[in-house]
Formats: sequence, C-alpha cells, structure tokens
Amino acid sequence: MALPNEQLQLLKFFVQACKANPAILHTPELDFYRDYLSSLGANLPPAPAAEEPNTEEPEAKKEEPKPTEKEAPPPAAESSSEEDAESDLELNLDFVTGPESDALPTLPSAEGEVSEENMDAANDKRGEAMRLMSDGDLEAAVAALTEAIQLNPTMAALYAKRAQIYIRMKRPAAAVQDCDRALELNTNSALAYKQRGRAYRLLGKIDQAYKDLGKGQGIDYDDDTDELQKSLKDDVHKVQEHNNKRAHKEKERELKRRKKEAARRKAAAQKAYEEQQRENAAGGMPGGFPGGFPGGFPGGMGGMPGGFPGAGGMGGGMPGMGGMGGMGGGMPSGLGDILNDPELLAAFQDPEVSKAFMEISQNPAAAEKYKNDPKMMKVLEKLKSKFGGADAEAPGADTATGEAPGAGGASAGGAPTGPAYSSNDLD
Repeated sequence: MALPNEQLQLLKFFVQACKANPAILHTPELDFYRDYLSSLGANLPPAPAAEEPNTEEPEAKKEEPKPTEKEAPPPAAESSSEEDAESDLELNLDFVTGPESDALPTLPSAEGEVSEENMDAANDKRGEAMRLMSDGDLEAAVAALTEAIQLNPTMAALYAKRAQIYIRMKRPAAAVQDCDRALELNTNSALAYKQRGRAYRLLGKIDQAYKDLGKGQGIDYDDDTDELQKSLKDDVHKVQEHNNKRAHKEKERELKRRKKEAARRKAAAQKAYEEQQRENAAGGMPGGFPGGFPGGFPGGMGGMPGGFPGAGGMGGGMPGMGGMGGMGGGMPSGLGDILNDPELLAAFQDPEVSKAFMEISQNPAAAEKYKNDPKMMKVLEKLKSKFGGADAEAPGADTATGEAPGAGGASAGGAPTGPAYSSNDLD
C-alpha cells in the first residue's frame, strides 16, 4: 500500500531530523517508535548525557526552600517583641473586682401598660429600698427594688438605683445590665450613665468608664463624679496610646502578611514557569522543534522543491515566493529557522492557519483568497523571509525563471501554478 505523497514527505523530513540530531529518538513522545526500532534489532544511539543536569536541577530546587526555613525564626522573635510592646501598659487597677459569683438577675419585659395602682406600689417599694440602703442593708434594698421593678418595669430610675446598690456590692456586671435597660427606657438618664461608668471602672474598662462618666456629667454635673473622672484621665490616655500602638502593630503585621503572601505566590509562579520550561525542553526536539511540530507540517507542505530526494516541487512555490530552493541533502537553514521560531510554531497551532496552510501547500493558487487575511499573510511573509524572501534566488533554482528544477509551473499534484505576487500585493 503506497503512502500518500504528503505523508511520505513528512516521514522523510522526520528521518532527516533524526539524522541531524539522533537525540530526538530519546524524547518521551517517541518511546513507541524507539521500542519498535529495538524490536527490529536496530542499533540505537546512546541517550544524550545532557540529561544529567536535569537530575541536578531538582536538587537545586530542594535547596531553595531552605532560606524560607531559616526565615521562620524571625516571625517568632517579632511576635515576642510585639507582645512586649503590648504588655508595656502599666495601670493602677487595684480597684478592679474579680468575677461575680452570683448570676445576673432576670429582667422583666418593659412592654405594656402599667396601672396607677402598680405605679404607686412601685414608688412605695423604692422608698423602702432607699431607707434600707441608708441602714446598710444592701441585700434587702436590692430585694425591695426588684419588687418595685416587677410592679413597674417601664421606670428607668428603678434600674439605675438598683445598679447603684450593685456597685456598692461589687457586682459591676449586674450594674451594667441594669444601666443598659435604664438607658433603653430613658436615653437622658444621667444616673444610668454615671453608674455604668463606675461599673466599667470596676471591670477594668477604663476608656469606656471615662466616656460614660463624661456623658453623665454633661447631663447633670456633680463634684464626686468629676473627681472620679479626673482620676481616670491619665490611665485613659495610656489606654488610648496603647490601643493606637496595637492598631499600628496590627496594620504592620497585616502588611507583612500580604507581602509574604505576594512573594510566595510570585515564587510559586516562577517555579511553575521554570518547570514548564524544563518540560518543554525535555519533551521537544533538542536544538529547536519543542514538543514536535503542532499537528505536523500541515499537509506535508506538498513537497519542498528540490528538497528531499524524490520529492515533488511546490509548483513554483507559494504565490510570490518564486519557489523554495532544494534542501541540498540536509536540513536547510530556512527550515531550521522555522523550527526555532516560536511565533511560527504558535501560528501553526491555530486551526485556521493550519487549515489555510494545508490548502495552499496542496494548491498554491489558493493563496490568492487569503490576500486580505492579515493573520495568514503574516505567516506567509514570515515563511518567505525564512527561505530568503520573495525575490531571493532559491538554491538549485533556474536562474532565468527563479523556479526549482522540474517545478514546471505546477505542483506535484498537477495543480496549476498561481499568479506570482509581490510582497506589496500581499500587503
């Protein structure tokens, strides 16, 4: 069974490439062909020694993470320095109470109407609580105010008064809860703000205590609260400076984290790029032709004029090319340029370019319909330049006609030679 002329030319091209560089046979893509030759008893050339550096590169890569491992200790030192910076806050917090042992009281719902009878009864209980507080019976005073709140849960002053007693009992958390309810019912309750400020102080929340005391003073000033607020002023400034420093440190940490992440991503991208480059170099034909010609030379180029022995001419070459010269028994420099030109290799991966080039290689006259196709014209002009340009004399060509011997103005398949175009026509 005879092979089609185009496949025969492609096979001859491959054999010539193997002769020029036997190391091609040791590429992974040709394992099947190498096994076939071995089964026939063929004497294959040894694998190239150039593979040894590839085995060393992974070792070099293994050493790259070492600098990052050495950089691991600095963050720990940095965190310790940040802890020192955050622990330099010195406040006199002897007045801060410990955690409360008693559960917080349950607050009744403040919705609904309260009868006048309940209002009067709540006021009586409030008076009773004030007398008990004056007598120093704080537990009984809290119980009386709790009854008053049950009778009239909409009265903000009852919650604020009970909070005042909770503070004397060193129960700041319960006092804060009562003050929050009082301020929900009356946003202008000076007593609620002042008592919540005192409760925050006992909880060690100096800045919040200072703010609440100031709000209460703005509604109803008194000397005792003013003295308490002044005593907190220095500590409040210390807390504010400390918080500002901590916020600054946090921003610095976040910035460093982002920079570190960006560097990691950049290194990962660089590593992936280098690995891809090595794979391309290992998987392609050494000396050019990485990974093989995409899809083969489309259509086998219809035979290169005067090229491989017995190959038919290209019928005067592509329009305007004046015929490609013979290969002279070896791989021509023009073809080598093609195999090493990444722009051409990428172009032949385009299905449209590959299909058009196959059509032109089978029928050079078909190039006329691609005159207005900038993508195809760019490829044709590039090919012409690789083979010496449109006006260059092809090796072995007839000096009078500029055609390869035996081209005769027609392709091997008998297709008529298309009209000659100059480079200006193609533009």
